[in-house]
Amino acid sequence: MDEATAYNHDGMATRDHYVSRFFLSNFTDPSSAFHSQPWIWVTDLSAGNPRKRAPKNIGWARDLFAGPGGLADRERRLEEYIAGQIEGPAAPALRSFCDIAIGQPKEIPPELCRYMSWLAARSITMKTLYESWIADLEPLEYTVFAEEPPDGLMSVAPAPERAHTMEHPEAGVRTDVSADEIETLRLQGWRWLLTKQDFLEMVHIQAYYFQARFFPRLVWRVLHAPEGTWFVTCDRPVAWGVDGSWEVPPSALRHSRAELIVPISRSRALYATNRSGALIEPVSPRRVNRVMATVAHHWIAGPQRRVVAESFRDRAT
Repeated sequence: MDEATAYNHDGMATRDHYVSRFFLSNFTDPSSAFHSQPWIWVTDLSAGNPRKRAPKNIGWARDLFAGPGGLADRERRLEEYIAGQIEGPAAPALRSFCDIAIGQPKEIPPELCRYMSWLAARSITMKTLYESWIADLEPLEYTVFAEEPPDGLMSVAPAPERAHTMEHPEAGVRTDVSADEIETLRLQGWRWLLTKQDFLEMVHIQAYYFQARFFPRLVWRVLHAPEGTWFVTCDRPVAWGVDGSWEVPPSALRHSRAELIVPISRSRALYATNRSGALIEPVSPRRVNRVMATVAHHWIAGPQRRVVAESFRDRAT
């Protein structure tokens, strides 16, 4: 058993995927279709050399969702909820959506929309971004970024009162901070370090906001990769930004020039904007792949070594 293998409370090996295996299987190399274990080309950003990997072997972390998140039953794992309630319905919906012939009208299934909201909220890259957004937010900006909670959010159970962790560049680390003290300490130079419980609750809440608040406002279009071209994905498979800035908070999706990009297979991607009814310039696979490479923090994956290597090079520009 390799040391990267995780275990659940019963001692069984487990892997918590933040990018689902069925989703990554849409990006496998076409030449591997008849092999017993099709592969996808993956490049680690620290190395830059694409290698063949099975989809089940990427996009996971040890016990990433081994907690209740916002579930009312505090004994349940969020991973079980995601697998049964989010991924289960989404897998056939994604497969059917990708099978629709080019040119036919397409309405994104609600099961797929819900899955994408969790896909956008739950990657390990998002933990880093959540901390960054909290650290950079000024007190007066809370009123700018605040928004009426969606109705579905009422089903997310409030977390029990517990201590939080704060870090100060000179004073060190405190792990005994109540929720009421966080903002006061933040103004004194402390930084909120998200624990697993904090992260899982943020994932749950943010997924509801994507699904019920942000995604319905967008105008969605289906992009097709012309023959000889492909789309890639990465460890942050849903990207959004404004004017070329791709690490803005989700609230930036309210901006009139906001864009959202989700490659859903090697040949199709979803592209959304707030410019309802306006004509847009064609969005090429090369541009989509450049964005995915830009938002990646750990790896880029795609159906051919060439396109993954190209995306990695484009990341530098």
